[in-house]
Amino acid sequence: MHRGGGDEEVLSAFDDMEQIRVNVERFKAMWANEKAAPDILVAENIAILNFSERVKKCELALQDAEATIRPILQLDVDRNKFLLKDYFRARLVKLDKHPEWYLKTEERRMRLLPHEMAFLQKYMSAHEEHDSTLLWSKVSERIRLEGGDMSDPVLQEECTGSGPNVDAFCFCEVVGEEFSFREGDDQTPEDSQGGAGGRVIQLGRGMQHIVSYKRVRDKVESGDVNLL
Repeated sequence: MHRGGGDEEVLSAFDDMEQIRVNVERFKAMWANEKAAPDILVAENIAILNFSERVKKCELALQDAEATIRPILQLDVDRNKFLLKDYFRARLVKLDKHPEWYLKTEERRMRLLPHEMAFLQKYMSAHEEHDSTLLWSKVSERIRLEGGDMSDPVLQEECTGSGPNVDAFCFCEVVGEEFSFREGDDQTPEDSQGGAGGRVIQLGRGMQHIVSYKRVRDKVESGDVNLL
C-alpha cells in the first residue's frame, strides 16, 4: 500500500548521484575481479558496507513506490542483491576448496571477512579428525618411502594443499596508473622465450592484455587493474 511521501522521495533512494554511482561501480568491479581471480582478494569493507546499505535502502523504498514504477525499481534491487550474494558465494567456493591453505599464514587470514574466518574455523573443526588422519597418512607414507622430514616446507605444503593456481593467465584491463613488465617474466621457464632479455610491455589506462595473475594481483587489489 502506498503510504505517501511522493515518488520523488522514493526515487531519491535510487538516484544516480555521483557518490552512489562510484560505490556501485566499485562493487561491480570487486565482484568481477573476485569471480575471475583464482584466490581470495582482500575484501574492501567500506565498499561492501556502502553497497549493502544501498541495497537495503532501495528495498525499503519499494514499499512506498507507486505500482507503475515498482517493477522497474524492483529490477534494480534484484540485480544488486544478486551481485552481493554472488560476491560472497564466489569467496565461499574458494574457501571450501582450500580451507587449510587460507588458514596457514597471517597474510591469507587477513584477506578474510569476520564471518568467513568464523566459517572456516568451524569447517576445520568439524573435519579435524578426518583431516588429521589423512595428514598423518600422507606424512607417514612420505617418511617411509623417502625419509621425508616433517619440518620440510615442501612436505608441509603437499600435506596441507598447494592452494590456488596464481600462475594462471588472465585477461586484464588497466583502469588506473600505467605500469610495465618485461615479457617472459610472468611465464614459466619452459614457455618463456624472451627471458631476461624480453621486450618491455607498457600498459596504459584502457589497455588490455593477457598476463599471469600473480603479475597483476597487487594492482587488482589496489584498483588499478580489473580482471575481465
